[in-house]
Amino acid sequence: MVDDGSTDGTDELVAAVAQEIGFHVLQMEANAGKGAAVRHGLEHATRRWVVIQDADLEYEPEDLRRLAEEAESGSSVAVYGSRFKRRGYVDGGRWLNYVGVKVLALLQWLLYGRWLSDPHTCYKMIRRDVLRAMNLRSRGFELCAEINSRLLRAGYEIAEVPIRYEPRGVAEGKKIEIRDFFSSAWTYVRYRFSGSGLTWDPQDGRSSLSVHDYGYIASRVAIGCLLLLAGASKIAPLSPMAITSWWIVPASMVLTGAVLEIVLGWACLTLVPHRLLRQCLTGVFLFFLFVLAIKWIDGEQRCDCLGSLSLPLGVMAAVDGMALVSLLLFRRSWERLWRGHGFVFDQIRNLHVVLPALLLGGIAWFGSLDAARSYLSGDPLVVDSFTKFAGEVKEGEFVDVPFRLHNPTSAPVDVLGAKASCSCVAILDLPTTVAPGGDKSIRLRVYGVRANAVQRERAELVFDADAALRMVLNVTVVVRPSSDISDDGSLDEGVQ
Repeated sequence: MVDDGSTDGTDELVAAVAQEIGFHVLQMEANAGKGAAVRHGLEHATRRWVVIQDADLEYEPEDLRRLAEEAESGSSVAVYGSRFKRRGYVDGGRWLNYVGVKVLALLQWLLYGRWLSDPHTCYKMIRRDVLRAMNLRSRGFELCAEINSRLLRAGYEIAEVPIRYEPRGVAEGKKIEIRDFFSSAWTYVRYRFSGSGLTWDPQDGRSSLSVHDYGYIASRVAIGCLLLLAGASKIAPLSPMAITSWWIVPASMVLTGAVLEIVLGWACLTLVPHRLLRQCLTGVFLFFLFVLAIKWIDGEQRCDCLGSLSLPLGVMAAVDGMALVSLLLFRRSWERLWRGHGFVFDQIRNLHVVLPALLLGGIAWFGSLDAARSYLSGDPLVVDSFTKFAGEVKEGEFVDVPFRLHNPTSAPVDVLGAKASCSCVAILDLPTTVAPGGDKSIRLRVYGVRANAVQRERAELVFDADAALRMVLNVTVVVRPSSDISDDGSLDEGVQ
């Protein structure tokens, strides 16, 4: 027990029971702060595991058994008792303290790539050799931030177990203040970009990354980003997808496939090793290549599986092929735990949260990825979606496809006309002017040209010379035979 220069008679009470209970008392001449007290106690620690217990009994000592069991049975060098892992909050605590801990947890996650539900818990059970190797310097409550920073900077995993917590108030002697929050935040930043995690490296089975490891990480991140983008692009606007003239995937199946792609992409970015995940991804990309082969046999030239980012079939087949090759080449790496560390690698770990949040958040806020991209790029005109599926149309007949234009700027935008991909496309409702903050709808009329085929048409909008904007609208229809074709094979009236 460390008595940090108390003046309330604690030293006399401790001396009366120390011999009876059987513990050693370290008396500090003057109050030096929690960090200084812990460092002083650490110099005299002798067991394999070290844990901190504050004297105010906000924490239940019986819970230390749970930490010890996890420490002995697991592979982590540190086990934290989380006050928030059981229910997410504690009764009776100050909301300001709770918010402060969560803000510091977010800062730690951004800087070190690891999320802890309660990084500033008192109950930190850490292996003694690792804790001593930190060469701790903190004197106050920023000690928690320093310990976390050094452990995470060195690449160690931290396990968490739920514990009980009975908070006390300021009137009862709680000493933590707002300045401790800023001191902890600065500690996180300082140790992220200066110094090392430990003064020596116990290793614990960790090894440096090889060129093969870097290739594995790069390919896995690329596969994850590709699947997330493909899945998010199909969610909104949700519509059926024409693979061939005889294979039209209904909207419900498109949604199911999009969710699967997002889940698999997220799993890739978590960097969690799993043989089943690799096998599942292999099957998915083999299926993608099968679909591309069917489209090629049917005469298709492009793949719209990434939404408005339409790519030639050959390019998409090459991308899927490279994904399959990487899954085969790095198959062993997919089944072992990767423990790379450093600022860049920590941000890679963050991708599994950041990227899905950006994509799905953009869809929820703007309505589609196309609209989000236009907003964020500062375009003077935004369309609800650049690519739409208009269903089936009979040969020689037409279908009108509406597109909604929105002007987010403070100046009007003039749409003078459009350039169509062929004479079978007519652009209605043009010319038009979209007022500041206003909306206008235009229609693309697409005539069916060749029966039993997927017909993809496009129209590029024409603006005045001052509008530095290029906007191409795409429409896909499936053409069916019609009995309204004349004997000489000409189309219906109105088609030029």
